[in-house]
Amino acid sequence: MGITLGIKATHDGGFAVLAQIRDTASLLLSIEMEKLGNAERHARPVSMEQIAMQLGAEGFSPEDIDTIAFDGWWPDLADTWLETPRPTTAMPAQAPYIEPGDDLRDLPCYAGRITFAGRDVPTRAYPHSVGHVLGTYLASPHRDALVLVWDGGMPATVYRVSPHRAWREAVVLPITGNLYPVFCSLLSPFRDAWFAGPARKLADPVIRVGDPRWLAYNLSVPGKAMAYAGLGHVDEDAIGILNRHTPAVMTVNRHHEYLRPARNLTDDVAWVHRVGVDLARLGLDDATLMASFQEWLYRLLELSLAPYAGDLPLLFTGGCALNIKWNSRLRASGMFADVWVPPFPNDSGSALGAAAAHVYQQGASSMLWSVYAGPRLLPSDPAPGWRRGFCTVRQLASHLHRTGDPVVVLYGQAEIGPRALGHRSIIAPATDGEMHGYLNALKLREQFRPVAPICLQAAAPDIFDPGTPDPYMLFDHQIRPAWRERIPAVMHADGSARLQTVSPDDHLMHDLLAEYALLSGVPVLCNTSANFSGCGFFPDAGSAMRWGGTAAVWDTGLLYTRG
Repeated sequence: MGITLGIKATHDGGFAVLAQIRDTASLLLSIEMEKLGNAERHARPVSMEQIAMQLGAEGFSPEDIDTIAFDGWWPDLADTWLETPRPTTAMPAQAPYIEPGDDLRDLPCYAGRITFAGRDVPTRAYPHSVGHVLGTYLASPHRDALVLVWDGGMPATVYRVSPHRAWREAVVLPITGNLYPVFCSLLSPFRDAWFAGPARKLADPVIRVGDPRWLAYNLSVPGKAMAYAGLGHVDEDAIGILNRHTPAVMTVNRHHEYLRPARNLTDDVAWVHRVGVDLARLGLDDATLMASFQEWLYRLLELSLAPYAGDLPLLFTGGCALNIKWNSRLRASGMFADVWVPPFPNDSGSALGAAAAHVYQQGASSMLWSVYAGPRLLPSDPAPGWRRGFCTVRQLASHLHRTGDPVVVLYGQAEIGPRALGHRSIIAPATDGEMHGYLNALKLREQFRPVAPICLQAAAPDIFDPGTPDPYMLFDHQIRPAWRERIPAVMHADGSARLQTVSPDDHLMHDLLAEYALLSGVPVLCNTSANFSGCGFFPDAGSAMRWGGTAAVWDTGLLYTRG
């Protein structure tokens, strides 16, 4: 058996451990640094020693690691790389952001060695794009598939993957994902002085992908903008203007300038400002502009994928696969046998992706894994002013029904990826329309942000359309008219909801929803992440008590309540 440690050393950094026996890999652990110690969102590891210490804290011996696989990145952003222990003087060879050839089994060898926990360990590095492709492929239920990768710094690209061969088919839409947040700089809720300044700033050399200001904007805005678009409508005149400007934005990427992120970003900013001048003449509200821009991009994407429609499933990954509107439209289009999105499509899955790329090269064609493979919950004592008592899942359901108040729910290992799915969640009744605003206020979020529903899988088709199984909260569903007044807290302005369905395999959430449904007749609850604003998930109940946003915190059969 071989054990591979995958490392993502830049933003959304972390590490993952894969064990391989013949053609099967098993995910043992996947940790994003933001989920340790209430770290800031998108945090990265700072040293190999930190990773070794955290492996030990999770019950793994660094001495068991056979190979370390690094996620690739842009060479001109090497200042974001890890510190290294002496006597190692530099990191091993760094793979690029995008693979240099079409055949993923015939990549250049980015090999080296590094001192890790006092041992000399062989290393491999894999392009960032390859990690997205193969991490998604091995996690999927499909063995022959098309993989669509659309990330912030890369255009929409289709790959063909089977157990023994993986290759790049084509760049199908030469627009990088960064264009989405750049367009948001036109809109008042997301306008940033850095982008909204005079035209002479557009050529300022400080505008580059590695700039911390750009990074914070790029990673935090798209999810908000997707929600904001739900407040508007698609305007065909706006799409007509965007269509007239389409050739200009595609020209840069057609000449592979996406491999030069600083120049690409500057060109995108200039393009958006030119488009903004024309769009302003329509006098549309910002939400309608966002809805129209989102629709324009989707139409381009669907048109570009038409030549690949057929009997194969499509696996969608990269940061753009967090857009639930696009995911749902692709699935509903019927172009593919299935549309599957992993719970870690963005860079939160890149450490796992680097390890997956290595085990695939070593012959692995499938992976055993659970979405609950993150850091273990740490023990806590009651904080001052809090008391603790035993509380079963049935009693927790009764508490939610009786009080109508939200409760922080913590259990077992954390989720991997950006969505809290019940192990690091704030759970609340959905029957009160004011709960939506209350939860947003608790979390210091904009009031236009929706709150997601969590629902028993068996009941979902009666409440949501289509109501198909969606365990990772990555698709859009409409709430059926008969239920809109019954669960108003989870309904967005356009009648939609980012649904999470729960099967009996998820014992905690399934049992909680079933018990709550017996009491209330409603098999739906609100689910949003439990965390300090701007930080990763709570690592323990003590953090939730210090936050103090709820009067109750449930931790593995114990209920902490504020006196």
